[in-house]
This record gives sequence, C-alpha cells and structure tokens, in this order.
Amino acid sequence: MRIERIEVRFVEAELDKPFGWSQRWTDVRSVIVLKVTTDDGIVGWGETYGSQDSVPGIATVAQIAVGEDPSHIGKIWHKLHRAVYQSHVLLKAVRTL
Repeated sequence: MRIERIEVRFVEAELDKPFGWSQRWTDVRSVIVLKVTTDDGIVGWGETYGSQDSVPGIATVAQIAVGEDPSHIGKIWHKLHRAVYQSHVLLKAVRTL
C-alpha cells in the first residue's frame, strides 16, 4: 500500500455565537484539513490550525509523502522533518500528516 494523493484545504465557517478565550474573541473557526488517499482506496484525515496563506507550503511539503507506505510512520516523519526542520509553518504539515 502506498500514499497516492494528498489534498490540502482551508476551511472557515462563521459561528452562530462568538466565543472568547485568553487571547481574543472570535466569530469564525478555521482549520486546514488534509485528505490522504492510498492506492488501495483507503482515506485518512488530518487537521491543523493556520491561515489560508500557509496552505500552499503545507501542500508542497505534504507531497514528499506521496509514494510512501503509510504504515511506515517513522520513516515518513523523518523524511518530512529533514525537509522542513527550520520552518515552523511547514512543520505543521508534518504534524498534520
């Protein structure tokens, strides 16, 4: 089994009721979602926080995992981490996968 395709999407939705936490109030929720599809048709999902501006970088880094066996998590982690170890934004992609 191999990772055949990775799709990255930014999803944002307005909330019916704003809420706040220690940093601020918000009336929207946003998330970056990854859909990982294997050559066997198995689909897995991952998510992280971030802005829409980070999606292209995450999508680029995620492609490094295409062709890999998804059961070899350590191998994929190290391959991705070596590619982006100095970029905090792109490390999100690694954690999301």
